[in-house]
Amino acid sequence: MSFRKAKGNEDNKPIPGTRYQTQSQLNITSTGCLSFDEVMGGGIPVGAMILVEEDRLTDYSKTLQSLFESQGVSHGQELLVIKPGLNSKIELSLPESVSEEKKKRVEKPKPENNQPRQDYSDRRATGDSMKIAWRYNSLQKIRGPGLLAELKGMS
Repeated sequence: MSFRKAKGNEDNKPIPGTRYQTQSQLNITSTGCLSFDEVMGGGIPVGAMILVEEDRLTDYSKTLQSLFESQGVSHGQELLVIKPGLNSKIELSLPESVSEEKKKRVEKPKPENNQPRQDYSDRRATGDSMKIAWRYNSLQKIRGPGLLAELKGMS
């Protein structure tokens, strides 16, 4: 028996907007929402489907959808949206990408009484934190493989 290297495309370039994750051995793409990406283990695998149940009291599903769509558009991906009542791409409500030039033009709001503005990290270091989030100060930030690794381990 002899073994030969399989002939394939030597110029395998990653799809724009994706990255290879060695832990799961999958190409991962971002959803456009950093917190959701962390819960999903860094993003969602290319070709995967996520269903988000819409709650009548919140609008999270529409926000996640528009963030995901804008993430694809910003990386030059083609976008197919099938939605009842959507007549043109102008009706899509996608967040606008911010260029470096626009970032420079945006001025920070001036603090009242000409006092220097305190950054959140400065307040946290001094122990002055928000009252409403007092119980969340002791919780750890979600890191690690996330839900994706758990699901892969089950199959």
